[in-house]
Amino acid sequence: GTGNMLSVSGAWTVEGTVNILQGSGSNSYAINANGNLEISNSGTLVMPSGGLGIGIDLYLRGDFTQNGNFVCHDRALFFEGSSTQNVNGSGSVIVDYFNLNNSNGLNLNTPVIIDNELNMISGEIMLGANDLTFNNTGMLNVANAGVGKMVIADGLGTVIKSFAGAGLFTFAIGSSSPPTYSPVTVTVNAGSGNVSARVTAEKHPNNTSLNHYINRYWTLTGPGITSYNITCNYDAGDVVGSESLLYGGKFDGASWEILQQAVSSSFTGTGLESFSDFTAAEQSALPVVLADFTASKLNNNTKLLWQTATEINNSHFNIERSFDSKTWETIGKVNGQGNSLQRNDYEFTDTRPLPGVNYYRLKQVDFDGQFSYCKIVSVHFNREESPGIYPNPVAENLFIENIKNAEEGLRVSIYNARGSLIKEQVIRSENNIAVSDLSPGIYFITIQNTPGAYILSERFIKK
Repeated sequence: GTGNMLSVSGAWTVEGTVNILQGSGSNSYAINANGNLEISNSGTLVMPSGGLGIGIDLYLRGDFTQNGNFVCHDRALFFEGSSTQNVNGSGSVIVDYFNLNNSNGLNLNTPVIIDNELNMISGEIMLGANDLTFNNTGMLNVANAGVGKMVIADGLGTVIKSFAGAGLFTFAIGSSSPPTYSPVTVTVNAGSGNVSARVTAEKHPNNTSLNHYINRYWTLTGPGITSYNITCNYDAGDVVGSESLLYGGKFDGASWEILQQAVSSSFTGTGLESFSDFTAAEQSALPVVLADFTASKLNNNTKLLWQTATEINNSHFNIERSFDSKTWETIGKVNGQGNSLQRNDYEFTDTRPLPGVNYYRLKQVDFDGQFSYCKIVSVHFNREESPGIYPNPVAENLFIENIKNAEEGLRVSIYNARGSLIKEQVIRSENNIAVSDLSPGIYFITIQNTPGAYILSERFIKK
């Protein structure tokens, strides 16, 4: 049959319940709202389906504010204004069919959920801090996507796609400054859950590459997804240096995983099992994927274990220890495998751990001298019969107890809170050190025996 149009010229506020019926026969109807449409806190607007595609569609030329209840069964919202439109409100906005045909774009000032389909005919959707969610059956249709026809997801808001199982979805996202289209395609191989994506138009803060990288990275989450492939697309204007030297990189917050080589403004990763940040850089900037790093007590020693999943240009690891997690000393070195795409296991034993808390970290060093640090782990050793200091806080003299073989000479060093050496002396028969000349504050004292091993590391307060 033929369609019929009802026009509302001014602002339309729904205070009570409005149940829009489709009339009779096979006619479809449409409401043309030329002004703003608001559903108040006590309002309800129902747009039911008459079946077989028959029902009521709503064409909006102004803003849509949803503070009450909105029911849209198998019907469509059309945003066709001549200036930028807004979706506002505190109530849920769940739409079966969502259509944007406004070259000036649409701001989401509240989250929106798409049950069936989002058609982007013209214009951009600006997320800001709000999410645009596609349910299991939700689809995104956007022909000739690009600047002027994409979802701006460079803030806190994300595009979310729900997967009930295996499937593919292209996140047609980009940035507003600079205006750049940078979509991400995710193919879920196993698992179920929601995958979210957003983009940041700058160099990744953990990308150490100096000469070859892209000024763009993507942040994705996907709890419940256990295997997936990803393709990230960037613009030629994002590239700094030579694209031929770039590889995809996945950063998990501690280390990088190297993906496939970048080509034609995109890179791909396959068989991935977790979500995080993605960008592109030269291989030397993404040198080692550290799979694990642990520390445990073994009798009176500390056993350090770590594994790498891949290694690029890896010369060696320096093992560093600290008594305060600020001042570090190198206590060992373990050679790396250079270049490897296989898992490698490493270990190191600290045979002279400090009394109290021992902090450890790895300094991974490349053949060209570049380096990076891993996470910090710690082990605690009891202080019974161990050297100690008193009183603490102290005013004049700091006494040292349970010192053995002091006649051979012990080097006492005092550092300020910034780690700068303030005072140092060698003691033998005496068991105290004068600190009356120190300014009030927090200090650290270390004592080394003649071979150079630390037998005490302690913090004290000068009154």
